[in-house]
Amino acid sequence: MATYENILSIKGLDAGYGENPVNRGISFSVQSAEVVGLLGANGAGKTTLLNVISGFIKPTAGSILFEQASLIGRRPDQVAGLGVIQVSQFMDLFLDMSVEDNLRLGATCARGRAETGRGALDAVFKSFPRLAERRSQKVGTLSGGERRMVAIGRSMMGQPKLLLLDEPSGGLSPQFVAEIGSICSRLKEQGATMLIVEQNFDLVFKVADRIMVMREGEIVYDDTAVATRENFNDHELARFVYL
Repeated sequence: MATYENILSIKGLDAGYGENPVNRGISFSVQSAEVVGLLGANGAGKTTLLNVISGFIKPTAGSILFEQASLIGRRPDQVAGLGVIQVSQFMDLFLDMSVEDNLRLGATCARGRAETGRGALDAVFKSFPRLAERRSQKVGTLSGGERRMVAIGRSMMGQPKLLLLDEPSGGLSPQFVAEIGSICSRLKEQGATMLIVEQNFDLVFKVADRIMVMREGEIVYDDTAVATRENFNDHELARFVYL
């Protein structure tokens, strides 16, 4: 396995909603150019963890270091400004605006970190030819798979150092699941660092270097994707993940 430089370090993280704890004692790291797949049943606390990292939820204990800078207490826009960009499963797009205008909004995250503009937009359209064809079309008229492409493309406009993908294949047709998988593979080839929450095992194992499993708010498994494939067949892994 390749040697990576640590980029994200989480230790002893507790978080939740009000008096209801969701994440308990979470500790793990993500290294530069590493892709980590996070598996778990609905309600296991995966999305909550991404929202804590992104600054939408304040933890009650623990630490989060990104490039040795603490993310605790930072607003979501400040976290994004450092290069940690989340693609929510709800996508949060502006449906009455065009594809291009939605994409351009993503560049605001990168101000002061990297040069963005026409070059970044052209790069996104090169990666997403379907979006180039629909650049003037309102996002509200797109299919679910095309909207997911806009959401991922918008994140790329922000020049992410760490990309948090929450259920990128959720609710999509097999055709678009395959396209999203190909997009994630291309990002990996370009050296992207990603933490991917996903239910689709095929997509995860296509791109992940490491697999983690979350159960009832805790990380109960953490090993390489290669070792995970050696230790579990699909049926055994499903039983373990959704136990």
